Amino acid sequence: ATIRNGDYPRQRGVLDVSIILSELSDVEKIRQYYSKSASFIPVMKKRQKETRDRLQEIEDESMAVPSLL
Repeated sequence: ATIRNGDYPRQRGVLDVSIILSELSDVEKIRQYYSKSASFIPVMKKRQKETRDRLQEIEDESMAVPSLL
């Protein structure tokens, strides 16, 4: 993505992280990344469920709208 000036095509809602380490061991900042990402998973799952629920509500409401076709 950096080489392409940040325009690398991705699916919506996808985030990839690559960490390349060389001759490093027990780095505090890396451990913090792991702990933050682990605590972020439940938050993302909750957001995804809320989004699905909202979309379902919209779909349910749209059933009452007659088709113009």
